[in-house]
Amino acid sequence: MPGMFGRLKITVEETPNPNARKFNLTQPLTPGDRRSYYTPDAAADDPIAARLFEIRHVTAVMLLGDFCTVNKTPQGRWTTITPKVKAVLKAAVKGKGVEGPRAQGAE
Repeated sequence: MPGMFGRLKITVEETPNPNARKFNLTQPLTPGDRRSYYTPDAAADDPIAARLFEIRHVTAVMLLGDFCTVNKTPQGRWTTITPKVKAVLKAAVKGKGVEGPRAQGAE
């Protein structure tokens, strides 16, 4: 059950790709199945991925267990995108689905 493992923490790791970041959660985000999306249309049936694609400059999303990898355009800035990604992930894990703050307009 979401939220039953204590306080949620999200850490962010850089990757070799400067346009990708790995978001690690202290609680599971998905049941363990890998889900990768490269377009908003492909993510339409996945509420978490669909909300992440609402963030300006997000180009790809991969969800697996207790982490999420997000790719952005070269024009996007992590300082603006990261708080929006965290808000979507927190809302999803806390059992609020993706009803947290709208992700729209990261920049």
